[in-house]
Amino acid sequence: MIAPREPKLLLVAFIAIASLLAVAGWSQSTGTPAFVDVAKQADLTGILVDGTPEKKSILDVNGTGTCWFDFNNDGLVDLFFVNGSTVKDLQSQAPRTQRNYLYRNDGNGKFTDVTLSAGISGKGWGQGCVAADYDNDGLTDLLVTNFGPNELFHNNGNGTFS
Repeated sequence: MIAPREPKLLLVAFIAIASLLAVAGWSQSTGTPAFVDVAKQADLTGILVDGTPEKKSILDVNGTGTCWFDFNNDGLVDLFFVNGSTVKDLQSQAPRTQRNYLYRNDGNGKFTDVTLSAGISGKGWGQGCVAADYDNDGLTDLLVTNFGPNELFHNNGNGTFS
């Protein structure tokens, strides 16, 4: 888990994943859906940064994105989270403190963070992503859209991207 550098950062501990991986059921008494947050049990513990709580910049109000795709062709759908940043971090000359997250689906309700070994941590303020086989080699590649240069990650077929 990446620790925030300042308390004013808007930290989102994958709240969106609660709806994506929720165990949904219908309440017998009210007829409304009930959701259970299973992110921690699934080992989806990364922290997303999306600007500052004050939202003083247009960048602060843009969300990030997720892609579900089978990056390793094992028949299980894996999960990729695009991470944002802050204007302060963008203006800094220091290396980026936030990173994207690629989670390999282990097939048992758990995921393993393989971001660093896959070489797909990213360099910019992430805005979104799309997964597709752009070169028709049978492997799903990933395009990450950023504020600044976008990043096209070519799937090498061995658990890594270039």
